[in-house]
Amino acid sequence: MVKGKKEDSNKKKPFYKRIWFWGVVVFVLWAYGSLNPSKDNNSSSDKSTTKQETVKPKAKEKSKKKKETLPLELTSNTYKKAITNNSQNIKYESISISPDDSGKSVATVNFKLKSAITEKMAVRGILMEMTDILKTTKQKFDYNQLSNIEMFAKLPMTDSGGNTKDEIVATAKINGSKLNDLNVKNFDSTKIPVFVDEYWQNDSLPKLK
Repeated sequence: MVKGKKEDSNKKKPFYKRIWFWGVVVFVLWAYGSLNPSKDNNSSSDKSTTKQETVKPKAKEKSKKKKETLPLELTSNTYKKAITNNSQNIKYESISISPDDSGKSVATVNFKLKSAITEKMAVRGILMEMTDILKTTKQKFDYNQLSNIEMFAKLPMTDSGGNTKDEIVATAKINGSKLNDLNVKNFDSTKIPVFVDEYWQNDSLPKLK
């Protein structure tokens, strides 16, 4: 009886019941998991990569914007684009550059002041617009190519019969070379009448001092 028990104890256990076998299994599974990131990590990295790819083209687009080369070429189209501003109270009826007999060009700007609360404010608005035209011409063009800059301002006027129509109420004419004396930062728009070569204003409108 004692001898039989000894023989049973000497029998080998199956390998899958051995402690070392399960230790190896756990190690292999852990190693596999560490070498293969989860799908969540992959998706998050893909998202970050996509964001980077979408940002880069925007930066390139900004760098493609060209800076203006001054002075601009003096043509009707370039002059019109430069003079036209975003003022909701000004309507530009015509802007043109045309040659004259001296071999230079004449800039002509016809604009309309849509409305004004008082006649004094209307005159101020007209003078400010004329000032902006002269400043833009000096800053963006070779004004020495202009023999004259001619500006015509219209305003809705009501006659004695109560009829309202647009009429030219002020005009100004200045030689292009005189813009050399225009101080862009400090010029007072109320000085337009004395600064330009010729100025006319409808007698019904007040004169600003």
